[in-house]
Amino acid sequence: MSEADRHAVADGASRPAPRLNERILSSLSRRSVAAHPWHDLDIGHDAPAAFNVVVEISKESKVKYELDKKTGLIKVDRVLYSSVV
Repeated sequence: MSEADRHAVADGASRPAPRLNERILSSLSRRSVAAHPWHDLDIGHDAPAAFNVVVEISKESKVKYELDKKTGLIKVDRVLYSSVV
């Protein structure tokens, strides 16, 4: 940090914007992985009353869920002793 920047920070003035790293920016703009089919999920025809949703549960989770058909809600079914991979 330059002397002028130190004085600006000490005086409470705003800091200068950091320089952007072109390599990082270019890597963010490229797709390094294939698109997932759920990423462009349509919200649904009856939104906002009913809408599509994806619930992501990690594969190491000990908690297992199920859809309650009466209420339409996702609920905890059981908690396992160890995670299932």
